[in-house]
Amino acid sequence: MREPIPGPKWIPVFLETLVRTRTVSAAMTATARTPGTIYAQRDRNLAFANAWREALDGTLSVSTARNVQKNLVVAPANGGWKDAFLSALAENSNIKQAAQMANICLLYTSDAADER
Repeated sequence: MREPIPGPKWIPVFLETLVRTRTVSAAMTATARTPGTIYAQRDRNLAFANAWREALDGTLSVSTARNVQKNLVVAPANGGWKDAFLSALAENSNIKQAAQMANICLLYTSDAADER
């Protein structure tokens, strides 16, 4: 079973439409959100970015897309992700793993190991 995806309540609508149509513009229209809002969410929400990719690849089902936020406890808006990130980073000293555990996207990495 997929882990719940944190974020706005429009995410399941976007993903379900994307699974059905495989068209990003149709999914954006279904959510009544601006492209900037949706792309910003993808840029900062690793779980959403992964589900988006799966929807386009055809590996995300409609039922999974509908249920991506069931039983979700959203992190507090006061930066709850920071505590998760810093705690994971303290445990393993791995920025990439800490970012994944805190559900944040890495936009840049200079780790030579990632290039191998």
